[in-house]
Amino acid sequence: MEKQALEALTCMVCDASFWLSHDGGIVARSDRHFNSIMGCDMLKQRLCDHVPEREHDRLRKAINVGEPCLNFPVTLLP
Repeated sequence: MEKQALEALTCMVCDASFWLSHDGGIVARSDRHFNSIMGCDMLKQRLCDHVPEREHDRLRKAINVGEPCLNFPVTLLP
């Protein structure tokens, strides 16, 4: 029930959702909306392989793996 509530809430506020591996590099889970946006099944794909190279540094900083900081839109915690 909790999982369904989280998914319903995510659908209300987001176009798509996906989960990244602990290092922030590999897509561990993605919904059909994210796959549609990206144009392929993203499961087990490296996210940076689908982002222009000039955006890699910005993506890495936005994900901010393991370095909690309130200035970033997304922070992944271990």
